[in-house]
Amino acid sequence: MPDGEAGSKKIAPLKPAAGRCLCGKVRFEIDFPAFWAWHDHTRASRRAHGAAYATYVGVWKKRFRLLKGKELIARFEDKTNGSVRNFCSACGAPLYYERARSKHMINIPRALFESRTGRQPIYHIGIEELQEWAYTGEPLVPLKGFPGVVWNRSSKKKRVDDDPFAAMSGPKKRAKPAKTGVDPSPHPEERRSRVSKDEATARPHGSGRASRSSP
Repeated sequence: MPDGEAGSKKIAPLKPAAGRCLCGKVRFEIDFPAFWAWHDHTRASRRAHGAAYATYVGVWKKRFRLLKGKELIARFEDKTNGSVRNFCSACGAPLYYERARSKHMINIPRALFESRTGRQPIYHIGIEELQEWAYTGEPLVPLKGFPGVVWNRSSKKKRVDDDPFAAMSGPKKRAKPAKTGVDPSPHPEERRSRVSKDEATARPHGSGRASRSSP
């Protein structure tokens, strides 16, 4: 290999990361890798996505390209903080939003990408707003009778109305009590009188106290 030939080779540019909305009418791409990624637990993002939290990928505007569906994008401006959120007007999927204090950055939901973005979501914003019903990694087990469903089986006994699947399986059958010589009456007095009658019936004739004859 001639001298200098190895240094003349150029590294091929990395393939852009492509994304799309739910219906596919809006498509975009960003230069790989993205700038950063994080989980957003704030109320605004929870409500915009209808989820416990949203996971975003941040990228500079100059590295973002809208490929298709520009005319379908609807915008919503939040007057409380100056942020602008963009949605697909055909399927309603959230596309990207811009924060008032970061006008040169676009934040895109991580779930819209069809491939890797080059950044892992290792950061959290608004973690103090984490919802108590959000899944945080507890052990899960398969739910018997419902393929593909897993659940967090608590050690505490739950009511039937807390577990909708328990009601679908029907009430549990109670085991029949074992037969004994004594009738399992719920009333002690009634049970005592029945036992006394049984003893009297079982007593042999003539075993009682003899009556005294008159002189």
